Amino acid sequence: MTEQLYQALTKDDYQKLIFNSPLNAGLKTLFSPLHNTEDYKILSQYILEARNELFKLAQSIRDKANTHPLKHIPLFFIIDSQNSSGGKFLRWRNLEKNRNGKPAWEEIIKNKSTPLEIKQALIELEKDRIAFNAQMSVLNFILRQSRECEEKVNEIENLFQVNQ
Repeated sequence: MTEQLYQALTKDDYQKLIFNSPLNAGLKTLFSPLHNTEDYKILSQYILEARNELFKLAQSIRDKANTHPLKHIPLFFIIDSQNSSGGKFLRWRNLEKNRNGKPAWEEIIKNKSTPLEIKQALIELEKDRIAFNAQMSVLNFILRQSRECEEKVNEIENLFQVNQ
């Protein structure tokens, strides 16, 4: 029985994300008039839910990668949630945990004894990881901006009420 190689994310994977999350609603809200704190709360909720659905893609990437190619090499993915944004990111680690990120990944790619199919799978994994982390960063940024704007609108509404 041949082993299933890593399959990069597809258009269908992203269509499921769009279908299962309020990502479109969040973007429509973002690019609509936002007049009060409730509008920003709704935007934040949409983006938070979309971010949670996006995280399911990261889990899918990690799970597929752990089947092949990562079970054949001294490298693994972690889902890093140790950041101020609350988002989760895919990071590389080697088994000794003394290298992470690009150096850990490059070491495997540069190794002449690493089979070509493993290298190709790692390239596809890295492309998915880069795209996922960028998408997570964008949603984190929108969420942070929405919350900051909500606070600012609340401040100006309170200022107006006090000075009537």
